[in-house]
Amino acid sequence: MKLIICTDTRFGYSFNQRRQSSDREVHQHMAGQLLKAEVPVSANYYTTRSLLRNREFIPDAFFERLLLPAKEDDAPSDFLFTAARDEIYAYVENVSLIGYYHLIDEILLYIWDKRYPADLMFPASLLSAFQLKEEETFPGHSHEEIIFRHYVKRTE
Repeated sequence: MKLIICTDTRFGYSFNQRRQSSDREVHQHMAGQLLKAEVPVSANYYTTRSLLRNREFIPDAFFERLLLPAKEDDAPSDFLFTAARDEIYAYVENVSLIGYYHLIDEILLYIWDKRYPADLMFPASLLSAFQLKEEETFPGHSHEEIIFRHYVKRTE
């Protein structure tokens, strides 16, 4: 599975079953990454609904790669099984990754320049099994600075 996740400076990414934040510049950047990779992205209903409501700020290229969930009552983590099985991206905003860590072989990590309340945390220790392939800092729309890191699993 190829993971896309946005975290705060402490690696928190969700609070009370909702994402912490959003930034249209991140979605622009994600679209570029997805076009380069030529790989689809799956997301759960919560994330897809949010993306569709904000479609005017998100490039069409992002939606060209997005696999829409079948229905609202799909299990929140069904898209993770799809991503792992089909070796595609999973855009995670509000579901736990526990039980999926071993299936992750690539990570597109976006880090906001702020701290937010969080009850779901991305385990930074997991990154020790990965090699940093690319790092970039860019200005966001609602965040002064966003750090992007692209990791691939070490093959040693």
